[in-house]
Amino acid sequence: MLKIEEMTKSQSGDRCLVCGADPAIIGIFVPEEPVKWGAAGGKTRLIRYCLCNKCQGWQDTPENVEKIIRAELDEGGIANAS
Repeated sequence: MLKIEEMTKSQSGDRCLVCGADPAIIGIFVPEEPVKWGAAGGKTRLIRYCLCNKCQGWQDTPENVEKIIRAELDEGGIANAS
């Protein structure tokens, strides 16, 4: 498991979760109900993602990030919104 300090560093292959462009920021999604997101009972789930300059400013980005992460967990693959 990565430490939070490592999770917030740029990594090779980082892409915007929404559109696949070069990332500008790194975010950490912390679900309110971690078990529904694959965590073991009593554990927290942290999910790392990146956003580009364009996508980070859209009003619906938080909702799209959550939908994409859910799709990736359900399907086991990368599911960019575009």
